[in-house]
Amino acid sequence: LLEALAFVPPYTDLGYAEKLDRTYLRSDIVFVTGRFRSGSTLLWNLFRNIPSVTAYYEPFNERRWFDPSTRGTRIDSTHLNISEYWSEYEGLKILSDYYHEDWICKQLYMSPQTWNSKMQRYIEVMIENAKGHPVLQFNRVDLRLSWFRTRFPRAKIVHIFRHPRDQWCSTLTDIKRFSKAHKLYDFEPFDNYYLLMWGRDLKHYFPFLTLDSDTSPYELFYQIWKLSYIFGRLYSDISISFEELLHKPDFIIKDMLATCLVDEFDLDKLVSLVK
Repeated sequence: LLEALAFVPPYTDLGYAEKLDRTYLRSDIVFVTGRFRSGSTLLWNLFRNIPSVTAYYEPFNERRWFDPSTRGTRIDSTHLNISEYWSEYEGLKILSDYYHEDWICKQLYMSPQTWNSKMQRYIEVMIENAKGHPVLQFNRVDLRLSWFRTRFPRAKIVHIFRHPRDQWCSTLTDIKRFSKAHKLYDFEPFDNYYLLMWGRDLKHYFPFLTLDSDTSPYELFYQIWKLSYIFGRLYSDISISFEELLHKPDFIIKDMLATCLVDEFDLDKLVSLVK
């Protein structure tokens, strides 16, 4: 909190007082963060099925859920008990004034001092228009969590992680064609979850990342997985194992919602969504 307040201008006539009242110090905000294929969509769907919550799915997704002309109708068949991703975005066309598709591929690491006013305002608009608890679920912010902590210091952050080998296999949608002999240089046809894109951007911040074309793509995947895990554990209020969520859903769900200060929910209904 002290680190965050260092960004507050000392002169109230600069308009910051209004912002403090609006979103800056709200304690009912929840950010869900996890790598692709980690179970973050399941967490989003749990929150979505709580009446006192407005849960936004992947706000940075290039399908732009707030725009019917770009979001399409496609649903991932592995996302069980979900019929669409976008109803919470209805009436939020104003988000197009702030959204940048570069958020999916550039500046994937952000320090607390990083300046990105459009990203901040984009998130604030969703928070301000949410009914009840605003919940925003992301797959692209693990390495931006220190920035989120600074801009929303009292928000709750829920981090989910999954065994890296299982998660890796889940990213390979054409796994029968993929073999351990494949190298990074021929991984492009299998790269459904932006691995090479992430490696190229994060190499500027973490030079140890492997981009040698003759190495296994799993090596780069695991290095980014480990970075994501470290940042998630460091900055989150609660860090959840996907495997534990599957094996003990009632216990994990109650613990998560208690951490997020959500106290009205149908536990049996939520447990039934965990498949």
